[in-house]
Amino acid sequence: MECGSETSGYSNSTLLNPPVESAPVITASGHPEFCAGAPFTLTSSISSGITWSTNAQTPNISPTQSGSYTVTFNGLCGTYASAPFAVTMIDAPAAPTASDVNLPGPGTATLNATGSNISWYAAATGGTAIGSGNSWETPFLNATTSFWCSSANTNGAVPAFGAKTNNTATGQYHNNITNYQIFTANQLFVIRSVKVYANSAGNRTIALVNASGTTIQQGVFDIPNGESRVNINFNVPGPGQYGLRLLGTTIGLWRDGVGSAQSYPYALGAFGSMTGTTAAGANSTAYYYFFYDWEVSQPLVSCEGPRVEVVVNLPVGIGESHAGGLRVFPNPADRDLFIDLDDANEAGRYAFVVLDATGREVSRKAILNGRATVTTAFLAPGLYAYRVLRDEQVMHSGRFLVEHLW
Repeated sequence: MECGSETSGYSNSTLLNPPVESAPVITASGHPEFCAGAPFTLTSSISSGITWSTNAQTPNISPTQSGSYTVTFNGLCGTYASAPFAVTMIDAPAAPTASDVNLPGPGTATLNATGSNISWYAAATGGTAIGSGNSWETPFLNATTSFWCSSANTNGAVPAFGAKTNNTATGQYHNNITNYQIFTANQLFVIRSVKVYANSAGNRTIALVNASGTTIQQGVFDIPNGESRVNINFNVPGPGQYGLRLLGTTIGLWRDGVGSAQSYPYALGAFGSMTGTTAAGANSTAYYYFFYDWEVSQPLVSCEGPRVEVVVNLPVGIGESHAGGLRVFPNPADRDLFIDLDDANEAGRYAFVVLDATGREVSRKAILNGRATVTTAFLAPGLYAYRVLRDEQVMHSGRFLVEHLW
């Protein structure tokens, strides 16, 4: 066998052709940006005689940290290194910080949390988010209710815009689904949204297809009359040729026709380019079908941390307390509210706290010898909650009204 200028030492009658050897290629089980702890593997196209940059000699590895990975094939005629494959492992953040809210009565509450990419849930685990943002308003509540919030770290996927930006006056609202736009992808990416022009409102079926026209992903979208943006969120699976088309019988979307001055290829950010249409011959680049101003991005990776409970507290009823021995009067109050606490005979610091409709503390008065007077003249008319505290622990709670006589 001969490798370059080297021979095996055998006679020419036993000389063998050198083996065909090449560098291995690394493929990944998913997007190279992933959450720490999620299943992710890199696989070599050559399964034996290989050594990874981690010193592993197995056909695949599971990276445990961000970095660039290579695999080298130790062939008969030399060593062949793969191209580097970069992976980014995203850690989940710590739980956000959030405080409970006290409402004086039925209503909505504004919940606040400190953290990044906050999501709100109705359960401690599972389910889908019911809200988002550092500040979120609950639905109308009639009883004490728990919510949960979490924070998340993301890969910071930033959208780009490409394809033809706007339609022209040369064309028509088309009702033929035979032809469609074709494009080349350089990598995996997401088509977040596209702009369309419709001659009537209604559902349209949009599909992502491969080079042979086989549907990869499709959806039915309610499109209004006129110009609008449609959020399709189609995942282009990787390098190759693809098309974006309409299916079904309801079309009525604008198509630029011959003479509308196309400028193929149209860039799709750094993710690929739109090369033409499926129309035959020169018409392939003379037409532009349906979908304008594409919004594209790398896939969004969101790594969520633990959830923390936030409780919205509501009292049982106006004037009602959790134990006997308390009188709060008059109710409604005008200028002053009087408190008599018969069970203030144990050692401790006693206080009467008033909360407004948002749960904000608006007044606090020490209870001395079982008695206190709270001035309500400065309070706006409305419903308020109160708490009777002993060493900051709630003994009693309830509600009262403020109504000014003049």
